[in-house]
Amino acid sequence: MGIYAGFRRWEDSGPSDRVSGYTLLDVLDIAGIGLVVAFSAVGWLIYRFNHGLAPLMLGLVAMTQTMESRTEAPFWWLGALFASLWALLDSGFMLRQTLHLRGLVRDLSPGTALRLTEDSRYQLRFGTGVNLMLAIAWWLLAAVLWWITLRIFNSMPGPGAADPERSWWSDSLASAAVLASAMGCYLLLRFTLGGVARSLTGVHAWQLPAVPGPVAELSPESDLEAGMIDVGRDTAEARCICVT
Repeated sequence: MGIYAGFRRWEDSGPSDRVSGYTLLDVLDIAGIGLVVAFSAVGWLIYRFNHGLAPLMLGLVAMTQTMESRTEAPFWWLGALFASLWALLDSGFMLRQTLHLRGLVRDLSPGTALRLTEDSRYQLRFGTGVNLMLAIAWWLLAAVLWWITLRIFNSMPGPGAADPERSWWSDSLASAAVLASAMGCYLLLRFTLGGVARSLTGVHAWQLPAVPGPVAELSPESDLEAGMIDVGRDTAEARCICVT
């Protein structure tokens, strides 16, 4: 809103008045800005993904604005920087959690080996690969959307998009394609980080003591805190018991 008002973007000419025509770069620019506005309004619906998607969205707008030599490009880069710092802070928190869990595994005496049922093996395999499967699904959706977007854009008459109706469709589909591409990238990152975490800690079953210990409540009501390790409550009396 600050960029739109501060740079008086409502005075911009329409696509049909552009000297160079309506280019594919314009499509990406509008798609990125549209997604940023949409996330500002309803992004809380997918809050678990926002710390990864926000830098990608703002970075795309910053890149297109820079390529178009827009004067507001530095402000978009500043937003992308703040979003990246948010993502780094969140990643640092996850790393501390993983390293503390590895510390629990190393400090506790080995437990009893458990024989996994076939259902348990399936759940472990599914949990390992679900983010990769979802990433592939999002990329397939993105490929279809990009193909349709380019078909519409290339069917427009002249060097620029003179048909407002078609340009609106290409912008909307490009927004969906950018979102699908970003989701695929983010889920691939989650798959990679999950693999790193499992390589650091191994796969274990945990017996949780009845007294308040380092692992917060695992009930559905405490969704945000479920499974988080509270280092301050990691005492000898309340420690979890690792069972291999």
